[in-house]
Amino acid sequence: MSAGCGTRDLAILVADDTMRLVVSAGIENWLTKPGVSPMTYSLLTSPTKDAGVLLRAHETLRPLCRTHRFAAAVFDYHGCGAEHQLTTEQAAARVQALMEQNGWRNRAKAICIDPELERWVICTHARLEKELGQSSRWVRTTLASAGYDPDKEGKLADPKSAWEELLRKARKRKSAALLANLASRLPLERCLDPAFQELAQFIKQCADSPLPHPQ
Repeated sequence: MSAGCGTRDLAILVADDTMRLVVSAGIENWLTKPGVSPMTYSLLTSPTKDAGVLLRAHETLRPLCRTHRFAAAVFDYHGCGAEHQLTTEQAAARVQALMEQNGWRNRAKAICIDPELERWVICTHARLEKELGQSSRWVRTTLASAGYDPDKEGKLADPKSAWEELLRKARKRKSAALLANLASRLPLERCLDPAFQELAQFIKQCADSPLPHPQ
């Protein structure tokens, strides 16, 4: 659940409203899985998007360190402003280190999505096909014909543009709700994106950890 009284398990800062909807839907999906304990959480949105998470996550989340047991910051690598200075891993490490230094020691996780959120949706075709009303072959052919060929690791260089191309060809309107709907049904074992798996594992850790509530 995202609301409630008293101390909560997890505070999550995300880059924008679309990410907020997708992450919320994903969490609710994950919490229904066998072996995942119930948990409470709060979602916050950065007013300055990905760059705001990179530069100010520690400031935004610091006031919550006594009311939440854990904290996470999630942002896209593309658009964060550090693409030419830091790797994805370095960007996440920087944010997490600052969080640790600002009240979240041993309770923080920063996740940088490489390159951006839409990769989570495109990483598995089964649900995507149903939402678009198209076949798996159609999805692959449409992406390939538009030049969106995955690399040897199955990663698309520009998943946001690829997602928009699929919507255009399927004559579907772009909406955050559609992404959230896909996230709510995303099979955890099928999406191998490292950032997705990191977030899933951290949420499970937050739910299962015996760490005492902050005082």
